[in-house]
Amino acid sequence: MDGAQTRVSIAGDSFVSITGEKGVDLPKILIDAENTDTVMRTVDDTKARWQELSGPEIGCVILMRLIGNPLPSHCGVYLGYGEFVHAIAPAVQVDRLSRWGPRVVGFYKPREGAYPNV
Repeated sequence: MDGAQTRVSIAGDSFVSITGEKGVDLPKILIDAENTDTVMRTVDDTKARWQELSGPEIGCVILMRLIGNPLPSHCGVYLGYGEFVHAIAPAVQVDRLSRWGPRVVGFYKPREGAYPNV
């Protein structure tokens, strides 16, 4: 997002929306966060639109595994300074990336031109 200010909104555990100061919105992908099969199918269906990063960048999406699940089943948005925002029932919270350690699967941002308004 080129250092733009970033506004993040997370509704429950269902979707992530990122808006930059240039008015860039990523698509809202509605999923049932408690249904791992749906989460994985959504990740698989949209993965060609996302570029994996070597490390976190402000505004990137972080894929994570929840305890007891070998596949990515949770996400958050990196805020900078080692912190990210995510929703874990019953609240949305800011957390330290270091607390999630090996559960972090990867960092992603949309590919150039993958979404018409990005």
